[in-house]
Amino acid sequence: MVKQIIFFDSVFVSEINDDKLKNKILDILDKNIDKNNGNKRSNVGGFQTKNINDEYLSQIFTEKAKTILVNNFKFKKDFQLILRNMWINCNKKGNFNLPHVHPKSNFSGSFYLSPSVNGGELVFNRNDKSAEFTDNALYFEGNDFFSLATIKPKKNSFILFSSHLEHMVTPHFDDEDRVSVSFNFDIE
Repeated sequence: MVKQIIFFDSVFVSEINDDKLKNKILDILDKNIDKNNGNKRSNVGGFQTKNINDEYLSQIFTEKAKTILVNNFKFKKDFQLILRNMWINCNKKGNFNLPHVHPKSNFSGSFYLSPSVNGGELVFNRNDKSAEFTDNALYFEGNDFFSLATIKPKKNSFILFSSHLEHMVTPHFDDEDRVSVSFNFDIE
């Protein structure tokens, strides 16, 4: 007998260490806060910039995402990875992001400049909730019957995932701000 996995979702966790990138992010964030150029999406509290357009950030994030995709998938044809949009998140103590997806894109992700020590986990909710209707997770090890997957971002974490995956960020409980950049990519 062979166990065949029929559905599988990948989340890629990598790292970017680049002081210029960090300084640019903080500079853009400060300018947007000063201008009160914020947005309200899934964030509960905190500050989220409107879409930002910065060539350096775009280049770094696009190159990193393309490398991850090329190294982990076999492509059927040549493709271009296009950064559709990106924004900066700044969560204060008690702030979080509600469950959401990123429609009209292929891949989404975040870069964590200063993640939470207490809270601020990235939680993926299984889109198929039917596993919750059984108590199989009480009896079996493994991921077959779980509905949640949690990633604790570290400083400089670059996380990439399919945009259809529902996810949220748990409340942040540190006195220092949690700063991240989120983005969406299209494949053409």
